[in-house]
Amino acid sequence: MTITIKNFKVLDTTTGKMQQSGRKTSTQLTTITSQNKFISDLVEQQAIPGTPSTISSGPFVGNAHMASKYIKISREVGNIETDAVFIPTIMRIIKLTGTSSAANMVCYAFANSLNQLPTALEWNVLFANFNEQEVGDYVDIPLPDSTFYPNLYLAIILINDAWVQRTIVDASQKICSVPNNLDYYCINPAYSNADVNESHSVNIQAYNSRIGYQNRICLAYEDWTMNLTDRDYNDIVISIVNRDFDDNEINDTSIS
Repeated sequence: MTITIKNFKVLDTTTGKMQQSGRKTSTQLTTITSQNKFISDLVEQQAIPGTPSTISSGPFVGNAHMASKYIKISREVGNIETDAVFIPTIMRIIKLTGTSSAANMVCYAFANSLNQLPTALEWNVLFANFNEQEVGDYVDIPLPDSTFYPNLYLAIILINDAWVQRTIVDASQKICSVPNNLDYYCINPAYSNADVNESHSVNIQAYNSRIGYQNRICLAYEDWTMNLTDRDYNDIVISIVNRDFDDNEINDTSIS
């Protein structure tokens, strides 16, 4: 499936490093339960047993699950759903960790239905070359206008080694593009165009019972095809949270 990826601006057209909105310290990252679970227990080249179908044993049983759909962006407290996060204002996406030999690209798009195909979405580049961003780098993203509500979903794709395929569109402004026909792994594995129906993401859903909302969701991505991969899901690891909750370090009371 050919998708539409918007041109994007980088700080360096050689490395692919992009401008971040800010950076969290390692202490701030590991203070949050869900984030620390991935940071502490994902091990380079150590497979998560049972993946990509399920998590059959190890430290993530009961604490994480395989991704199966777009992420619901909720603006109402009390609606508890799998793979949803309460974001009433500004969305923040944070780099937690990640180890890969590939120059991987992460893109996001907003959808108004769980069934909206990637080909119908407009994709924005979040990280052009994930390796070049420092741990703790985050990007603050305004939510789209009200035409999406009450149904707003966040779609995420990983494109393996996409940065090496970039074209410099405007050298003076450091604007780049990538081809629209590259293989990608979607957060909904049915909508990937490689390894279709094999989940490339393990998710941790965080919930804060004191306040009554799903306050964060963390994603750990595998970047190679399943016939080649080590299934460590340690290649790209990110956290999605409301900006104000993150600034106030609202923690999780449970994860799943």
